Amino acid sequence: DEGYDLFGTSGFKYAILILMEVVIFHFSRKTLEVLTGEKAAASLNSFIQAQVRMLKVVLFAYVMETVLTILAGFGLSILGIGVIKPVVSFVIQCFFLGFVIIDNYNEIYHMSIKQSFKYTRQYAGVSIGIGIVVYVLMLLPVLGAFLAPLLAAVTATITMYELDKKDDSLGEVFVENAF
Repeated sequence: DEGYDLFGTSGFKYAILILMEVVIFHFSRKTLEVLTGEKAAASLNSFIQAQVRMLKVVLFAYVMETVLTILAGFGLSILGIGVIKPVVSFVIQCFFLGFVIIDNYNEIYHMSIKQSFKYTRQYAGVSIGIGIVVYVLMLLPVLGAFLAPLLAAVTATITMYELDKKDDSLGEVFVENAF
């Protein structure tokens, strides 16, 4: 129980994502290669840049998650519906877990973290869905820490790629800037 409490109430889930960034980065790029048919050059420098960006994104997500959870809890208590605070907190956590994964896709298209967050908010449901999968899979001992980022990276890349294809204003720009 203490291990699950540590996971749910701290930044431990983000520490796992930082450690698994190489897997997330690799599978995002490989999935996009399969989808587009174009080979992406990956170098040690690109992996290092992705790791540095992951640290920044995780810090951003952790701070935002904490602030929004506190504000939501406060607001719900004032409204007298504090009983739904755990559900709202869970949704907030899932959104930011999903955002961290989706950011790897957005990074391929050279979006800044701010642009990535703004773009991901447009697809909040996708981010929450991916976050739920990550959250639940990470609860699996040992295997979950590897499976969650891997499956989430592939799912996020496929989903965002398909959404970008449907979005005329962004899809063409993204494909041109990806590689």
